[in-house]
Amino acid sequence: MIPPPPSSASSPPSGKFTYDVFLSFRGTDTRTNFTDHLFTALLQKGIHTFRDDEELVRGESIAPNLLKAIEESRYVIVVFSPNYADSAWCLDEIAKVADCMKETGQKVLPVFYLVDPSEVRRQTGDHFGKAFEKHQDRYKAEPDKVQRWKDALFLVGNLSGWHLQDGSESKVIQEIVEKVFTELNKIISTSEGLVGMDTHLNELFPYLNIGGLHVRIIGICGMGGIGKTTIAQVVFGRLRAQFEGDSFLENVKHETEKQGSTIHLQEKLLLNLLNTNVNVQNTKMGKDIIKHRLSTKRVLVVLDDVDQDIQLETLCHRTWFGPGSRIIITSRDEHLISAFGADKVYMVNALTDTEAFDLFCLKAFNEDEIGEDFLKLSYEFLKYANGLPLAIKALGSSVCGRSLKLWSSALKRLEKNPPKGIIDVLRVSFDGLEETEKKTFLDIACFFKGVNKDRVIRILNGCDDDGVEMDVQVLIDRSLVTLFGTKLWMHDLIQEMGREVVLQECREEPGKRSRLWLPKEIIHVLGRGKATSAIESIYLVCPTGDDVVHSIDTAFSKMDRLRLLRINNVKFSGIIKYLSNELQYLEWHECP
Repeated sequence: MIPPPPSSASSPPSGKFTYDVFLSFRGTDTRTNFTDHLFTALLQKGIHTFRDDEELVRGESIAPNLLKAIEESRYVIVVFSPNYADSAWCLDEIAKVADCMKETGQKVLPVFYLVDPSEVRRQTGDHFGKAFEKHQDRYKAEPDKVQRWKDALFLVGNLSGWHLQDGSESKVIQEIVEKVFTELNKIISTSEGLVGMDTHLNELFPYLNIGGLHVRIIGICGMGGIGKTTIAQVVFGRLRAQFEGDSFLENVKHETEKQGSTIHLQEKLLLNLLNTNVNVQNTKMGKDIIKHRLSTKRVLVVLDDVDQDIQLETLCHRTWFGPGSRIIITSRDEHLISAFGADKVYMVNALTDTEAFDLFCLKAFNEDEIGEDFLKLSYEFLKYANGLPLAIKALGSSVCGRSLKLWSSALKRLEKNPPKGIIDVLRVSFDGLEETEKKTFLDIACFFKGVNKDRVIRILNGCDDDGVEMDVQVLIDRSLVTLFGTKLWMHDLIQEMGREVVLQECREEPGKRSRLWLPKEIIHVLGRGKATSAIESIYLVCPTGDDVVHSIDTAFSKMDRLRLLRINNVKFSGIIKYLSNELQYLEWHECP
């Protein structure tokens, strides 16, 4: 096996399900009849079910293995029977089930076996009421414990289930098994094989507060290629069976641009949630139909890759959907989602060293054992990808099955030519910016990564009209720029994308580009008279401090749009009188 990288952190828990169903029941009531028949029927359908087969001689506290089994089950079927509440063991189980409902979105199906649902919810009557009178006396010193049981019974007792009085047990068992079997088939696609997914789900599920009656809007935000859509797909797959209707609208940005409006998406949303075609003639009509047809329905809606207010306003106002509905929105723009009124926004972070390594190995290697040379090159690819899943998968797949020589060749090529597919995905965020925001982004990517935010704003405000601070905030909201303490920072590949935008202005001749930052290219432009009026900014750092350029007067005289000039460790002189009248910022360390 491949050892983890030297700086790796511990791996997250696997989060895999051990069981499809956990059966919670009172043995003295149903062990040999209803629960036994249900257990057998589930097994016959290939549904992996946990049933506690221990006898009733138990300790005061629920066994740890049962708590673990509850956590590792996709579904819990609770059989509430007349003597269920007599057992502190059963009540501990239901309290744990309620915790899992709220924390992980676990699906719970209650069966009310010869008891009334209201008796379970309110702890009243001859069975649950009397049982709790005894518990109140017995656990006087532990009032929180009894209250936790009551809260759990109220939560689970409010769920839709089966009320079995004098009806046919076999019919109810058949309905339960068919429901579980059908819903399990919907959520077969889980996070298995998706490296790092369990970490995201563990953080995201509490935001959703599954089981709560309020409509909740949750944002999933981050830079392009970070995995927002994949996370939303897994959450959708895990939860959709718990709702009365579900809809996953992919590529909302692209669909809106292609259709010219959101009418097509409104029709698709209605089709998914109502299972019928609805003809929408304009967006207002669509909004009215969604509101009137879905206001009582508990639904799960995912809007993927949203980039405009109008998309949110015409597709997912929280008042349009029934109690308990959940709306999940993925976007590169955190401010857009927050301003819309999201209850929580989950910011997706890059993969940890361990997760990045595991993902790269999954894509790059077919063998169980990898040679030391391949291992060393793997770390170089991972440095380049810097935790971005899109880049890791692309790079790993590109070298899978290749020779060591081709691995080395691919690594060298990265230094000069970043993979087009990765850059294209990242550039989508740049293309959606306003012109002033693009200008500020390119300045940061080419000159100011790692520089104090306030200093950058002062410099750029001096070069342009005031407003750079707002531009920087937009870049932060859209995950193109981050703050590392007080310094502006960006992912290496985001920076590379920005610099690639500048290189594409004229790949053959650097003197025809707006920004110059590579010493070799700057010296070429200045020393050979290749400067043009296209040049707006130059940052020249020469580590040797030599007099690298001698005859540059005419070069600077051609740069009539030069607005920013930073020179460090360069001793040439005689250029001041040739500088552009547009120059707003000059920084020259060791000026002669």
